[in-house]
Amino acid sequence: MTAIGALALIVTPQAAAATSRPSVDRAAQQVRAAKRGDASAPSIAVATRDLALAVGGLRGTERASAARLLARPTDPGGDGYVDYGGVTPEQVCSERFCVHYVTAGEDAPDLTDEQDADGAQGTNGVPDFIDLMLREFDVVGSRENSPPPTGLGWPDPVSDGAKGGEVGGESRFDVYVADIADDGVYGYANFEPADDPDSNSLPAYMAMDNSYSEAEFGYPDPRIPLDVTAAHEYNHVLQGAIDARFDVWFGEATATWMEDQVFPAGNDWQLYLARWGADPQVPLTSYDGGPDVATDIRVYGTSVFLHWLSDQQGGPAVIRDAWQRLPERTPAMYSPGALDDALAKAGGTSVSDAFGRFAAATAEWQLPASGIHDAGQFAAQVRREPGQLGDGSTVSAPLDHLAFRLYDVAPQGVGDARLTLTAPAGTPATVALVGRRGPASTGELTVRQVRVPAGGTQTVTLPDPASYSRITAVVANTATDVDPNSPFDADTGIFDWSYGGDGGTFTASLSTATAGGSTPAGPGAGTPAPVVVVPPATTVVAPPTAPAPTTVPVVPSPAAAGPVASVVRSAVRAARDAAAAALGDRRFGALRLRSRTFAFDAPSAGRLTVTVTAGRRTLARGTTTTTRARLTRGRVALTAAGVRALRADRRVRATVSVRFVPRSGATVTTSRRVTLRR
Repeated sequence: MTAIGALALIVTPQAAAATSRPSVDRAAQQVRAAKRGDASAPSIAVATRDLALAVGGLRGTERASAARLLARPTDPGGDGYVDYGGVTPEQVCSERFCVHYVTAGEDAPDLTDEQDADGAQGTNGVPDFIDLMLREFDVVGSRENSPPPTGLGWPDPVSDGAKGGEVGGESRFDVYVADIADDGVYGYANFEPADDPDSNSLPAYMAMDNSYSEAEFGYPDPRIPLDVTAAHEYNHVLQGAIDARFDVWFGEATATWMEDQVFPAGNDWQLYLARWGADPQVPLTSYDGGPDVATDIRVYGTSVFLHWLSDQQGGPAVIRDAWQRLPERTPAMYSPGALDDALAKAGGTSVSDAFGRFAAATAEWQLPASGIHDAGQFAAQVRREPGQLGDGSTVSAPLDHLAFRLYDVAPQGVGDARLTLTAPAGTPATVALVGRRGPASTGELTVRQVRVPAGGTQTVTLPDPASYSRITAVVANTATDVDPNSPFDADTGIFDWSYGGDGGTFTASLSTATAGGSTPAGPGAGTPAPVVVVPPATTVVAPPTAPAPTTVPVVPSPAAAGPVASVVRSAVRAARDAAAAALGDRRFGALRLRSRTFAFDAPSAGRLTVTVTAGRRTLARGTTTTTRARLTRGRVALTAAGVRALRADRRVRATVSVRFVPRSGATVTTSRRVTLRR
């Protein structure tokens, strides 16, 4: 996937099929912004998807104008991002793919040829890096497209005819190799209009970096970023082949889930979990489409819920089946409904029920006993509400659909801990008490959970609370129903369906009951879940040491280590985006972007300094203080030297340096070479 920046959706899935001029104009503007690296623009995949859908009914000069924005690197002027400059590229093809590359200029890969197509010693007239890329794409295609049990059985891409690579007159999927790392881009899918203007199934091509070198990406082995990017972006291509009108959250969560299905040893998806866990009270389906990059990263972390569904109910086929059911849904492309259909087919429950159990599992999601995918291999925690629930205390808070809150429960004395939830009438919910005995990574886990299927009041009881190292109260809104007459809410900037269970207040009260007390029923009461006690794990898996994920807009830094590594990686990427936007804005003559806000996740309190330099010139700088482990914002301000640099050159080669001084612990510094363009 591309290093997405802010993934602002331009045309709603419902409006995208329309041919009205405003929709086309908006989509065209976003394609231009995405391909010039505007930090507030959508991903190239989403921007070109929306334009390709919107132009389906155009003819003549209007269609030609839109087509120029959806060009390929081999077309005159390139695709707006990669331009081979009229040079006819070389190509090497397999049964499914053709990889295109040039042998001169900045887009050329390392031309070393010491291995054959299979990676064995020898030569074959093809650069070894290109051979490697084709082999890895063959792995991706075999895993994603081949039928079970060896593959996942996703439909093939839509044929692009003779636009790119052909072998024996048969079309292959095209991958173009170029130097795209300078803009923080790992790779992207570029959608194109279908031959049938009424079709929502779109052809596409992909672009990939020409080296994935450690100096540019921070990975000691280029196969890591290559593999994960290929699996993620190719899955977007397959999504668009089914129906390109997909919700952004479902598209990104699925593509991220697919990374682990194809390359399970990579574990890049785990590095989304810190951002995801920071906002459990945000609906699972939300994507705000705004300029706040860190907020939009959360949709990639939502892959943890798709892992839960595929691990617990039906295997990976349940995700593919949901995608294939999307076009048939009423309303069309309603993702939770399609998942419900797929779960029912697999003999599972519903998204509502599964989400309630999932929410309770996240209370101790580092424990393998929780059932969370790869539990024990990551260090991220899910945010807890401030303070503690004690005996006799009550909390009230709003909670929208498919969202939850965690509360720490104060140590209890004699008697059982009882948590009573009152949910808005008609809104399904789940209430749970989760107890852990022992350490966070190896302890015993006890879950007491009750569904509240239609709102009302229900109580859940946890016996012997004093025996637990930690107790967590879980309150979840599990609503999934939408109003089909007001389908996709773009006006609020959330780009989500209008859910019936939103806007209500959930009230939870904690009390102590006599040991052995019962769990009384209330309106809409469900059946208490059985106590689950799991012995301590015998093996502790160390947290991953893999570099930052290819699909999160964060630059990995091998030099950054320890608990503050994430803030440095996140700040480098965020500051690069802010500086690039300030330096690269086309309205720069008016100096409207002298400074830009950046955002990052801070694991601890401290002081962070960002500096952007070119040679001895300081182009931009910014300093901010972090006060606690949560999303923090700062500003990168352009200097006079930065102004002069931009006016003198369209491309400025610069270094983004970040220094983080925590209140306790060692200082961490790192830097990243980037190219700022206007």
